[in-house]
Amino acid sequence: MVREDGIIRTDDLTFAVVLTMHGFNPVMEKDGHTNKVVWVLDLNGEDDEFVDDLARDYLSGASRVEPKRFMREARAVRKEMYRFLGIGNQPPGTPIPST
Repeated sequence: MVREDGIIRTDDLTFAVVLTMHGFNPVMEKDGHTNKVVWVLDLNGEDDEFVDDLARDYLSGASRVEPKRFMREARAVRKEMYRFLGIGNQPPGTPIPST
């Protein structure tokens, strides 16, 4: 996670989910160097202290969220990420044949 001039950039899917759960809407971008997804949150001077507290709690492992809601939000963020990357709703894989 990088913070510069009120803009937070992170490639951590879990932190992006935590931000989404707290009402923020980070925007996805592709990192030009690694071709990874980066979530960008522009605060415009608003909620700086709240987001700092969220980040500090998340990085220290003290962040508390409701598990079912987290899983629901994580599925939605992951699905949006797959759509953004153009790989459909599910990651590619080999189906296991039934016996």
